[in-house]
Amino acid sequence: MTISDIRLMRLHADILFVHDTAGRLLYVNESVDPEDYPAPIIYVGRTQEGTVYRCRWDVPEVICFQPQDTVNLFGTLNMTEHRGLVSELKDVVRSHAEVGNVWSGLAHRFHDVVEVSSCNVFVDRSNSELLGGGFDDIIPELEVAQPCVALVVDGRAVSICRSVRKSAVADEAGVETLPEYRQRGFAISVVGTWASIVHGVGRIRLYSKAWSNTASQGLAAKLGLIMYGTDLHISKR
Repeated sequence: MTISDIRLMRLHADILFVHDTAGRLLYVNESVDPEDYPAPIIYVGRTQEGTVYRCRWDVPEVICFQPQDTVNLFGTLNMTEHRGLVSELKDVVRSHAEVGNVWSGLAHRFHDVVEVSSCNVFVDRSNSELLGGGFDDIIPELEVAQPCVALVVDGRAVSICRSVRKSAVADEAGVETLPEYRQRGFAISVVGTWASIVHGVGRIRLYSKAWSNTASQGLAAKLGLIMYGTDLHISKR
């Protein structure tokens, strides 16, 4: 089933953040203690089919609507170019708060069919010792990071892909490889297996990264992922 780019961007926003009942942003959707990760003041997701706009719960309504007008003005034209939009949005936000970090990234979807390796191992609580010596910080959150797939060398995981965020219908991939095992195709292998598992249970697979993360951009290209949009986060100092 083909899903429109604008719907994918809405799903992406739903995965990234915890929302209140009015659809305002509360927190970043971290698996552990999300309350410790405040949402940005403004989130903008741009696709060729339209734009997804969200603002944080504590932004006054009169100010909240002003950035939306700016976003609509820029529309979907050249969605990979944010400089003019960022400048305009900063001017609006400054009437409410001092602007802090500005983050921008790329959002991708998977092809229906991906390459799967039989060498990978499904990791859960029963074999979590495989994550020791490199991915120990992931062990406490294993239950909420399923599926978690690892490529194992000499009894320990050296590359993993897991669901770092979830919504009711979609999973977002997070992939890590130990430095000494990079550039060997291991990340491609574990992401492919993860994507197959998620697709097999009827869920939507998403992958996103920062513009500055060239390694992740290279991985997306090697996997043949399809960019459906870009997103922009403006945070309070």
